[in-house]
Amino acid sequence: MTDSGFYSRRVVWSKPPKKPVSRLAFALSFAAGFVIVLVLAYPDSAKRWLAEMVNVTLWRGSPKPARLSESELSAYVLAASEQHGVPAGLLWAMIAIESDFRHEAVSPRGAMGLMQLTSSTAERFKVLNPYDPAENINAGAQYISGLLKRYKGRKDLALAAYNAGPEAVKKYHGIPPFRETRQYVIKVLDEFKRRAS
Repeated sequence: MTDSGFYSRRVVWSKPPKKPVSRLAFALSFAAGFVIVLVLAYPDSAKRWLAEMVNVTLWRGSPKPARLSESELSAYVLAASEQHGVPAGLLWAMIAIESDFRHEAVSPRGAMGLMQLTSSTAERFKVLNPYDPAENINAGAQYISGLLKRYKGRKDLALAAYNAGPEAVKKYHGIPPFRETRQYVIKVLDEFKRRAS
């Protein structure tokens, strides 16, 4: 007679079954590994990238910055124009296109303030607070002034270098074929002409 009770049943497995690893967990572990490798291999670049990501993340949850009136900025623009020999109309045009007169504006790439200074540009011109209108405009004017001298007064090349960097202008022997840069140059020059007329 065969015992059909509980104790006669054969145990099929002795360990709990393995839970399948979710795609999300795999993706997160892969991303974490990638970040670690990036930090170890390129520490300086990683620091800049992480800093910009933190800036963007914090900024997205904040209200849109208020616009400053031209009367509030007039003294800073005129002072920077006179000090660095840049047409005031060009500075006004750059501020309008760069930040729409929002002194606390931050771009997705971490550029800051009225004239959208990068962290390296702000450091180069010894800017303590890139969101301070006076400091920001003065540094932006100083930078574009140097670019105008470098390109012998050609506003289109100076603006392209301001947007994409002098190395990009050198590489392509003129305005780089970047859509953002080409549109930026056109918009600023159109605004400059509008204000001059």
